[in-house]
Amino acid sequence: MAVKDLYDKACEAANKGNYDYAIELYREVLRLEPEYPGALVLLRGTERRRLREIASAASALTHRLACVWHFLKAQSQFANPRKRLESWEDFLEHNPNSSLGLLMAARTASKAGYADTSAAILKDLLTLRPDNKTALRALGDTLEQAGQIKEALKFLRRLAVLTPLDRQLQHRVKNLEAQAHMQETRMEEADSFRDMIRDKDFAQVAERRFETVDQRTARLIEEARRDLEQAPTNITKILRLAELYEQQGALDNALRLLTDAYKQSPETFELRRRLGELQLRISDRIQERIAASLQQDPGNQELIEKERRLRLKRKQLAVKEYMWLVQQHPTDSQLQLQLGEALLDNGETDAAIFRFQQAAKDPRLEIRAARMLGRAFAAKGQHDLAAEQYRRAIARHKLFDETGMELQYLLAEALENMGNSQEALGIYKKIYSSDISFKDVAQKVEALSK
Repeated sequence: MAVKDLYDKACEAANKGNYDYAIELYREVLRLEPEYPGALVLLRGTERRRLREIASAASALTHRLACVWHFLKAQSQFANPRKRLESWEDFLEHNPNSSLGLLMAARTASKAGYADTSAAILKDLLTLRPDNKTALRALGDTLEQAGQIKEALKFLRRLAVLTPLDRQLQHRVKNLEAQAHMQETRMEEADSFRDMIRDKDFAQVAERRFETVDQRTARLIEEARRDLEQAPTNITKILRLAELYEQQGALDNALRLLTDAYKQSPETFELRRRLGELQLRISDRIQERIAASLQQDPGNQELIEKERRLRLKRKQLAVKEYMWLVQQHPTDSQLQLQLGEALLDNGETDAAIFRFQQAAKDPRLEIRAARMLGRAFAAKGQHDLAAEQYRRAIARHKLFDETGMELQYLLAEALENMGNSQEALGIYKKIYSSDISFKDVAQKVEALSK
């Protein structure tokens, strides 16, 4: 049977709820063509739908036992990366939400020469764990090696935000941004050349060929304005122009545009969401300016008070925005988590704990929710409960990467606050031996070793 026929039969079986048969067919498609378009995504989605429907304890136990067996088997397949990838797929068939399994499958796919498959697996992992630094770095590496600089930057920029002290990464992002600009310029030159061949206006082509990024943004804004004049109530066109204003740094223009549009269409969720995001971004921009001024004049009481008021206002605005979003989408666990973070930042600890507990019900957010619950309990001085949450997160996050070290560090802090100095010291030493520059772990080790 042709691969396409197998793929079509798999889709049909999945749509009918015959998940076991669909998974078997998708797996066969991928054995025949490991990078068959769409097959991997649909396979993982089908595995997750089947997992959600496992209701009986016996079935759940069978799945857990299968997970352990296939995990051990995958770990033992060192020689042949293709066979090892098959073993990781066996494991993921029973545990498709495993961060470790997905990471290992992606690495193995890369070693087997399946770069597209590796990238697809990492993107899938990031839909489950958006802040997984290991996946962000691996995906950025994979895409950069494939020459997809612009795509790689999306993930490496996100990683740079999560690891602001990684100077090497910051430098790498800047270099890639320069490469992306050059790549884009070459593409524009090629497009311009094709336009000239088609006898389009030579002057216009030549003008665009040498325009800077700022000039290009300004031109796109003018085009977007003209488009909007033709359809002033078109939400898509409004959002597009607002996005371009933001790229230009004209946040006030974007704010006016979205505010006026929202007054005309207050029922439009996307307008309200983007307006709230922009207000928070403007608040952050003002805070950055005040912080820069305070560096020059640290004793300026007027600036200190202004920063305090603005910081408080920003916290309250964040709570208001995420509360509204949760009211619109009460089953969205990601929004529950973000609301909890805003509440905790605003000092509303008990309310934050409730939101984190709601978010923790989503397996995709279990680690992050446990970490935030730990922080919330620690803020209340309940360090034993905080330690329990950090242990839970560590049990789920097996890797000793940056996230793993942070969870271990937080656990050590909780233990230290409970008076368990020796246990805390042991954890600090473990981090110290892996990364001496991690936070203040060197000072912690020195202080507790006395």
